[in-house]
Amino acid sequence: MIIVGVTGKIASGKSSVCKYLKTLDGIIHLDLDKAVWEILDYPEIRDLLDMRYPMCVEGLSWHDYSNEVLRKELSKKAFSDFEVLDFLEDITIGSLYPLFRQKVSRYSNCHVKILLVESAILSKTGPIQYWCGHTIEVVTDEEDRRDNFKRRAMKGSVESNELLDAKFDAISKRQSGDEKNNLITLHNKGGCFNYTKKMAEEIINNILNPSEQNIGKS
Repeated sequence: MIIVGVTGKIASGKSSVCKYLKTLDGIIHLDLDKAVWEILDYPEIRDLLDMRYPMCVEGLSWHDYSNEVLRKELSKKAFSDFEVLDFLEDITIGSLYPLFRQKVSRYSNCHVKILLVESAILSKTGPIQYWCGHTIEVVTDEEDRRDNFKRRAMKGSVESNELLDAKFDAISKRQSGDEKNNLITLHNKGGCFNYTKKMAEEIINNILNPSEQNIGKS
C-alpha cells in the first residue's frame, strides 16, 4: 500500500479530488480533519476544553454536547479567534499520529493500492507527513478559492462579505505549509473539473507505475 498525502489551501478542491479518486479501484481516503473531530470526542480532550474555554451556558460543559454540536461550536470559536485554533491543534496533535497508525493498520489488511491522506496542514502533522511517499498539492486560482470559501461559509451565516474576505486571507496565510515529500502539483481548473479528474488519474497512474513516466513532471 502506497500512502499519498493530499494537501492544499482552504477551498482549493482537495476534498473534491479525493472524493473522485476514492471511486477508483484500490483507493481509499482518510480525512485527517475528520480524524481530529474523533479526537475531540475523547473525554480527556473535553476536560482540557472545559478548563480552557468553559461554556458556562445553563451549567453545561463540553462533555454535554454531541460531537456534531461540539464541532459547530468549536468551529465558530476557532475561526473567529485563531488562538482557539492553535489550542485545538496543540491538544489534538499528540493523539493524531496513534489514530493514524491504527487506521493504517486496519487498511493494510485490505486489498488497498493507495491510501489518500487529506489535510490542509499536512506539514504540521508531525511524523504523518513522512509516511507519505508522495504528496499531491491541489492548487487553484486565488479568486476561485475565495469564491468557493465564501459560498460555503455563507450557508447559515450572517457574516458580511468583508469579514469573510478577512477570514479567507487569515486562514490562507496560516496554511502556507512546507510539504517536501515528492511534491506533485495538481492544478484544479475552476469550472473544468473533468480536466482536474483526468490529471488526478494520471498522477495516480504514475505513482502506481513509476517506470512509465517521471512523476511530478508536467
